[in-house]
Amino acid sequence: MILDNLYLEITRNCTIKCEHCLRGDKEIKNMSIVTLNNILKETSEIKHLLLSGGEPLINIKLLEELPKLIEKYNIEISTISIITNGTIIGDRIINALESIQNHCGNFNFILSNDLFHKLEWQRLNVEDKVKRNFEYYQKSFSMSKYPINDSFSICSLTNKGKAKELTKDRINEITRNKYTNYIFKDIPADDNLSYEDNQVHGKICIDTNGNIVDYCMTYEEEDTFSSNGLNVNIFPFSSVLKVYIDDYIKRNYGSSKKKDLTSK
Repeated sequence: MILDNLYLEITRNCTIKCEHCLRGDKEIKNMSIVTLNNILKETSEIKHLLLSGGEPLINIKLLEELPKLIEKYNIEISTISIITNGTIIGDRIINALESIQNHCGNFNFILSNDLFHKLEWQRLNVEDKVKRNFEYYQKSFSMSKYPINDSFSICSLTNKGKAKELTKDRINEITRNKYTNYIFKDIPADDNLSYEDNQVHGKICIDTNGNIVDYCMTYEEEDTFSSNGLNVNIFPFSSVLKVYIDDYIKRNYGSSKKKDLTSK
């Protein structure tokens, strides 16, 4: 299969507790190598692969295995993106990231540097550590700018997870004397999601447990949604993809017919 956008939640674990985290409280769970293998063995090309969390650098075993599976299944990947909070580093991580970088056309290694992350760095007294880590990562990878952008910007929040507990007063307190405003926006339905001629358009998201889930769900929502049985550890990835896309279109646009997995 050819995938436009594959988003893998490779861990629910994290090193910080951002007030705006849409996922909710962290969980000590990592995506397994078996789950990753079940996804990639049916994949020939990925235009954009995003590894997310939690803090994705925590799942070092999966990061080390990813390049091996890309080679094993001869997968062509245009872009791989990883977003980090900047709090951890190590030789194994650097080596794994370098290998990942060598197995794609473009490697986006991005530091989350919004005001909420900065508050966590301050709370944990790791601002200097994050800065050192960032400078070290910069030697090997092209990353987003370290400082908070001084130009005026409007950032979106989803009213999910911890963010739903944010009050207007708290947001005003966080943004006082800053050039950043935060507003709440709903996640729009993906009107590009489709499966045709062995190519999947739109965003395909797979949670830590191997369930295909909607984009931008909390951990609690993912666990509830997983009751539909669309799990790559139970059924072939291509089969659950077709069922998920049909169901997604039906839920959001009132058309299509759900397929029976057991007939695959």
